[in-house]
Amino acid sequence: MLLKEYQFRCVVGAETHLITIEEWVKGLAVWPRRFRVRLPASSRSDAKTFYGATCHEAAEKAESFFGR
Repeated sequence: MLLKEYQFRCVVGAETHLITIEEWVKGLAVWPRRFRVRLPASSRSDAKTFYGATCHEAAEKAESFFGR
C-alpha cells in the first residue's frame, strides 16, 4: 500500500495538537474515503479514526473532536 502523509498543527485553547493525515494513493485498502486521521487513545478518550474526501475535511473532523 502506498500512502502520503501530511501534518497539521491544531490549536485548541492552550493545547497544540499535531495531526498526521494519511492519503491512500495505491494498493489494497478498505477505507471509506481517500484521507484518514488516526488519533491514539488517551486517558480522556478512546482511539478514533476520521475519514474525509479531502485532506482538509479529514483535518476539520479531527479538529472538531479536539474542540468538543
